[in-house]
Amino acid sequence: MIVTGFRKFIKRPVWISLTVGSVGALVIAGFPWFALAGTTATATAGALYTAIGLKTHQTQSIDTGLSYFNDATKWYHTMIWACWPWKALDPHNTVLTLLEQSSHNLTMADTAIQRALPGINDLLGHLGFATPHHPDPPLSHAQMAAVLFQQLPTVNRLVNLFYPSLVQWNHWIQKIPMPNWLINQHRWHKFQQESQLLTADLHDIQSILPMIVKMVPAHGTRRYFLIYENTGELRATGGFMTAYSYVTFINGHLQPLHSHNIYNLQSEIRYRPPAPLIIHTYLYSPLWHLRDANTSPNVPTSVQQIYKFYNSIPHAPHVNGVIFVNTWLADAILQNIGGVTMPKTYNSLKVTAANANYEMEYMAERSPLPIPARKKFIAIMFHEVLHKLAHSPVPVLLATIHSVFRSLNHKDIIFYFNNPQVEEIAQTHNWAGTVDKHVHTDYLEVVDENLGGHKDNFYMHYHVTSRIKKIGSRYLQTTTVTWTNTGIFDNWLVVPYTSWVRFYVPYGSTLISLTGGNAITQDYNNRTLHKTVFGNHLTMPVRLTAQQSPTTASMTATYWLPAGLNMSRYVIQKQPGIKDDHELIIFNGHALPPFKLYTDTTVNLEPVHP
Repeated sequence: MIVTGFRKFIKRPVWISLTVGSVGALVIAGFPWFALAGTTATATAGALYTAIGLKTHQTQSIDTGLSYFNDATKWYHTMIWACWPWKALDPHNTVLTLLEQSSHNLTMADTAIQRALPGINDLLGHLGFATPHHPDPPLSHAQMAAVLFQQLPTVNRLVNLFYPSLVQWNHWIQKIPMPNWLINQHRWHKFQQESQLLTADLHDIQSILPMIVKMVPAHGTRRYFLIYENTGELRATGGFMTAYSYVTFINGHLQPLHSHNIYNLQSEIRYRPPAPLIIHTYLYSPLWHLRDANTSPNVPTSVQQIYKFYNSIPHAPHVNGVIFVNTWLADAILQNIGGVTMPKTYNSLKVTAANANYEMEYMAERSPLPIPARKKFIAIMFHEVLHKLAHSPVPVLLATIHSVFRSLNHKDIIFYFNNPQVEEIAQTHNWAGTVDKHVHTDYLEVVDENLGGHKDNFYMHYHVTSRIKKIGSRYLQTTTVTWTNTGIFDNWLVVPYTSWVRFYVPYGSTLISLTGGNAITQDYNNRTLHKTVFGNHLTMPVRLTAQQSPTTASMTATYWLPAGLNMSRYVIQKQPGIKDDHELIIFNGHALPPFKLYTDTTVNLEPVHP
């Protein structure tokens, strides 16, 4: 039964506290043994949290666990009624106050559950779980995933129903002090962590579900062009576009995924414009190709360029949008689940977060396996990941959901939708990879594009220092980017680093100098993005042995900010695909606390604003 697991929390049997005579005696004596109520509360919360694990295809245990809310609520009400003499004598007693708060939280949770129970059973029935109204046979995990997408409106409704109660319940769990003689403190602390994580995950799910519901309608076909970006070879939107898939939903059902090399499309593309100057010069290609089309850090701009290539393919399947995912997402999920073991075709290779990037590169470029097996490596690894996730315990699932949303916020997953309403939702949550056009204060995005064709960015670290100084009525800014490459030359993954670097700064800024490059400096206004852009080419020396220090290089832009700019804030947007970016801001000689740039960040300059 589902509550068996909760007894691990408990050092003393719950039924002692439930004896009517004992309750009366304890109330009269005023001895706080009825704090055992916390045990019931623990079991109650655990019932809900463990229920979502769905370990079996039977909901009887789930229903039993959920029914504990109703029983616990009634018991709490009885305890409060029985303790009224003590409350009258000591109206400020903290234990009694805690009991009343617990009762209130339980009542809210129980009300939400009773309202949602028909919907829960209906959803579980559609997913292939045996319920009183759905005695259907179990579905495969693929079938469950397909049906789950079709049931998204129901999921959305249930999440919105439960979330307010869950927030209050978690708040109580986080602050309640459980006595050592009652609860194993280590397990209670772990339970608190899982409760916090579940609440955070449900908040994220609540945020994304409206977008997913519109993205996956119950009727009709929706197809999205899924692009895998290799962050080891950094590009403006996150990495080199190395492979693609079609994410297709037919009447709300997710269809099987198959990955393909991006180069496979090259022979079918009819649109072949001249390459931009930078690509022509440093990639030695007179023609522009789909694989290099993501040159703008503004994802909608890059997608429109990608569409020009894609739509020139005769009979190309219509797509409703583009989804970019990069290498760091795969690493995060593999970290959560402890890696996967590949089939015997791949010599039972163990793929982990530590070696996934290397193994995928080796499989693509150097493996002696037949080409068909090499091409299927990513798809099979993805299948193994999903299979292991489907058999993972609740804490692993919660951690994985958390990692996916962290990847969204860190721009390791980026959406573009043809539908303006859905695109607006993505942009509102900063999941669309857009350059902020409407910043009326200081602004910076540094864009680094690896043009060497190798994977140095797996080993690259960035330090960006912004020095801003008021001179007269204007502000002078000096921004220095320093690259540190810890990789060791192997003429495969690591070679002398070469890249095109751009500084996106407030529109109307005036360049004084750009040092550290070895080409002609670009200086122009991008009116579409409402930014001024400075750019130049960078090369780095290579590290030959482990005994040598990591190699470094720097590029510094010095420029006047436009007159009249509001200097109360500094907006720094993160380039997708950069994992280790350290920022330091020095404003009028005052150094602000340094920080790592995980996502787009707004720094308040007002405390040091003259």
